[in-house]
Amino acid sequence: MDDDTGLAAWSLTQLATALAGRLAPLCSGRAVCELGCGVQPAALPLVRATAQKNTSGPSNLTSSGESCEPPRRLLLTDVNVAALEQLGAKVRELEAPFAEVASLDWADDAALDRLQGAFDLVLASEVLYYNVDLDALMRAGATILDRHHGMWIFCSFLRGTSLRALRDAAHRQGLAFRLLDIFRVNQDLLQSPAQVEGYAALAVLHAHELPNPLLLWKPSGLAPFEISLDDAIAEEDEEEAQATGAMWSAPFAGSDDEEKNEEKDTSANLVK
Repeated sequence: MDDDTGLAAWSLTQLATALAGRLAPLCSGRAVCELGCGVQPAALPLVRATAQKNTSGPSNLTSSGESCEPPRRLLLTDVNVAALEQLGAKVRELEAPFAEVASLDWADDAALDRLQGAFDLVLASEVLYYNVDLDALMRAGATILDRHHGMWIFCSFLRGTSLRALRDAAHRQGLAFRLLDIFRVNQDLLQSPAQVEGYAALAVLHAHELPNPLLLWKPSGLAPFEISLDDAIAEEDEEEAQATGAMWSAPFAGSDDEEKNEEKDTSANLVK
C-alpha cells in the first residue's frame, strides 16, 4: 500500500506497550496477535523480553519484576509493505523464534478464516483513522480471537468515529465492549507537535465472561477518570450536540449582523 500511516510512531503506542508489558504473564505460553502494528508494535516488549532471556539467564523479567515465559506464538500484522520490512528486520535482530511478521488485510476473509480462533490475546493500538472500516476491523478481531477464553485489548485515539460506533460494531460481531478508560491526551503525551490533542479510549473486547482483576488495571501516569460506557456515550452525544448547535448558530449570528448593517445603509440613504 502507498499509505505511510504504518511508518509513523503514534502517541498511544507507548500506553499500549506498557499494557503489553503488564500482560506478559497472561501471554506466557499463549498465542498473541497484533492488528495494524506498523513499525512500532505494542507487543514489542514481549519480543524484547525473549531477547533479554537469551542473553541473561533462564527466566524473563516483566516490567513489574515478575518472571515468565514468552508467548507460544506472536503474530505481528499490517498491510504496509515498507512497515513490515522494517519490522521484520527488527524482530530478526532480537532473535525471537516465536515471533512472526505477516501481511494481514482486515477485508481478506480467506486469510482471516485461516486464523480463525487461533489467538488467546489480540492487541490493536492506534488503528482508528478517518477512513477505517470499523466493521472490517471488528470482524477481523472477532474471527481470529479464541471466543471461549480470549480477549482483545484495544487502545486508540477516537479519530473519525465514536464510542457508540465502536460499541455497535463490536456488538455486531458478538463481542462485548468494556471501557477501561477514556482520557484526554495532551501535548505532553504526544510524540509530535503536529499531532492533535483529543480523547483516547482503552477497552477490552471479549465474547465470554471476563475476570474482574483485568478491569481494575489502570495505566500509570495518565490519571484517567473512570466512567461507564453508557455515561461516556451520553457525554459524547452531548458534546456533539453542543458542537452542532454552535455550528448552526454561527451563520445566524452573522446574518443578524448583516441585516443590521443593511438597515444602517438604508437609513443613511433615506437621510440623504
